Amino acid sequence: MRSFRQRGFALAIGLGVSLFAVTGSTAGHFVARSAASLEGAGEYTSLALDPLGRAHVAYFDRARDVLVHAFETPAGWRAEVVDGSGRVGWYASLAVDPRGATRIAYYDVERGVLKLASSSGGAWTSEVVDPTPGAGHYCSLALAPDGTPGISYYDVGHGSLRFARLTRGTWRVETVDGAPGEAGGLGEAAPARGAGNGADAIGSPERAEPFDNVGHYSSLAFDRQGLAHISYQDITHSSLKYAVERAGRWTIATVDAQADVGEHTSLALDPSGRARISYYDAGNEALKLAAERRDGWALETVDAAGNAGAYSSLRLDANGEPHVCYLAAADGTIRYATESAGVWRRETVDAGGASGRGASLSLDRGCSLALDVTGAPVIATGARTGGPFRLVAASAPAGSGPLDGDTAPNPNRALAAWPTPYRGGELNVSFVVPPHSADADVRVVDLAGRHVRTLSDGNLEPGRRILAWDGRDDAGRAVPNGVYFLIGRSDDQTSRLKLAVLR
Repeated sequence: MRSFRQRGFALAIGLGVSLFAVTGSTAGHFVARSAASLEGAGEYTSLALDPLGRAHVAYFDRARDVLVHAFETPAGWRAEVVDGSGRVGWYASLAVDPRGATRIAYYDVERGVLKLASSSGGAWTSEVVDPTPGAGHYCSLALAPDGTPGISYYDVGHGSLRFARLTRGTWRVETVDGAPGEAGGLGEAAPARGAGNGADAIGSPERAEPFDNVGHYSSLAFDRQGLAHISYQDITHSSLKYAVERAGRWTIATVDAQADVGEHTSLALDPSGRARISYYDAGNEALKLAAERRDGWALETVDAAGNAGAYSSLRLDANGEPHVCYLAAADGTIRYATESAGVWRRETVDAGGASGRGASLSLDRGCSLALDVTGAPVIATGARTGGPFRLVAASAPAGSGPLDGDTAPNPNRALAAWPTPYRGGELNVSFVVPPHSADADVRVVDLAGRHVRTLSDGNLEPGRRILAWDGRDDAGRAVPNGVYFLIGRSDDQTSRLKLAVLR
């Protein structure tokens, strides 16, 4: 099998957060959500949005060899060390539950074990999930409907895929596919410092036993019944596989067995519980998507231009439509693709990559994707200069307008609010400020157009901004029930959103 690195790509690691141009075959609708105040050099970046729509990013800071959690606040970005007990934080996988509690699964390189960190009341605690030496590579964290965490991961020592679930306060660990066993075996072949996520960074252990070497690039999701679904690569056969937990047993299927496929899988379940998997087809240097059907799997190529598809991150919107970000290795850029009515639309998110074919690339130019409450994509990605990561957000929700040509985002979709109708408490207001905007403000007016409340007076930086309204006017009085309008203005563009107040 030819791994991503073995095809001759050497990666330069570095992360920047400055505003950048967006180019590509479609109009650039992404703007930066700056994290320029943060220092460090991030790898294994993982993104999630909390109930308020604020971004949380976990990453391994290779400058300090620690696991870090960065998050947005009304006053800007904050960063905190989650685990600094040696060299820790590889394969960071982040999840935020509906109450805002944050968890991170990661590999402790110093001790060679899988760990989980949890935040409660602002304090982090960390525990060993699987003490088996070499277990924990390619870990993927997901939360079941009841909020309990589960983790899929690769056990280097046995060349197998494993799954751990927290049950009544105790971790239950089992082998899903590959060689069983509790310890020993082949021993760990650890990746070199700064090697990134490539399969070759760990190596494929030679096995004498009649078991396949399986479990690279695992991606975990839970269905509505709390059953686990895992996509992963069969390293021995260079194929894409899929495991489902049913009645206490694992059902395993080969999804794509074409030569040299299955790297960088990302799994999501549609509203009916059927799987979608984005992955890298190394043989054809293309991004592919597998969709589960009643009669099997439908496979399609999403992007085959410029060696596209490594480090894919997939999400499905409320309509079950796929959104995916991924690396285009030929020029070192990050791309974003979404499908609507059977048509794929693609654009380059970060045009700050290397120039020319065969230029030096970075294996950690991967990305992590989330969809905000409006359905608009938010992407965290490694960058090249200064800071641990860069975060970008679409300047209009998905489906708000065509992506081809120079059509500007629909201004009516640049403004969103939730939960609606407003019944008290805090209303979240999302407003997109275009790049290079000199002035922007958001205010509330009544049905007659009279001013009620200023939410922002023009000091908003470019990007998707999350504001809050407490249902009061500028004098601090609760507004009466009725119909109001949110008005967002940036330069000569005005957005208007109707809002009902019902207490």
